[in-house]
Amino acid sequence: MTPVFESRCWPCLVLALAGCAVDRGRGFAKLETANLEVSLEARGDTGDAELLTDLGYEINVERATVRVGRWELQEAISQAREVEGDAHDHGEEAHEHDEKARDHDEDEHDEHAAVQGYAALVTLGFDAAISLTAHHAVAADRYDPSPELARSSPERVLLGLERFEFDGTVSGGDLASGVAALTVELPLDTELVASFETFAIAQDGPESVRLETTVSVHESLFDGIDFAALEVKSRVLIEDPYAPAALALTTALAGSETRADLK
Repeated sequence: MTPVFESRCWPCLVLALAGCAVDRGRGFAKLETANLEVSLEARGDTGDAELLTDLGYEINVERATVRVGRWELQEAISQAREVEGDAHDHGEEAHEHDEKARDHDEDEHDEHAAVQGYAALVTLGFDAAISLTAHHAVAADRYDPSPELARSSPERVLLGLERFEFDGTVSGGDLASGVAALTVELPLDTELVASFETFAIAQDGPESVRLETTVSVHESLFDGIDFAALEVKSRVLIEDPYAPAALALTTALAGSETRADLK
């Protein structure tokens, strides 16, 4: 009986080992590097950068940082969503809608519509805030759940900014003191998105990939802010997220040019 047992179990053992080999790596790629650069477009170099606003103020930049809450590499997902309402009761309305929308979308009249969203393949994080005046990329400190990517088709990144801090001086315009200290301590709930050509990760490769993302904060960051109206004893402090000056800053940050590349 022993030979019969061995002859039957060896093929099962070989298949099991083959399955384990597949689970250990085939169809995966390692995110070998992930670098992010967030830079403020300003005149001058680090420690001596300047901004000119549309209201005639000159801002000297001593320190400018953003804290990144999350940085996600994402792929598109879609699922069928049943159109709400009873098809019989709303048949005439649906027919009229279809007639109007047919040229725009041939599938608009279907009972089911595709709802597209995005899922994070990996979420990256940073232990420290990123300098806007350093003008160099920073490598991610954390990969959740891991730098290993399953078979997928990543096509964009989402960057969540959670805090902006700034120290410097402001002069010119209608400032009573001539020069005032400028401090910004602003919580953010800002999302930046950048798409790239869909990248296929499959069994036949690639074995490793590199992610590069750059954010350019425009030099008009402080445009529209009347610093003279905010000056108190030669100091301007922006920390209330609902104040007009803070809303102007968050809107400007949300409009930053964001680019990404996976290769």
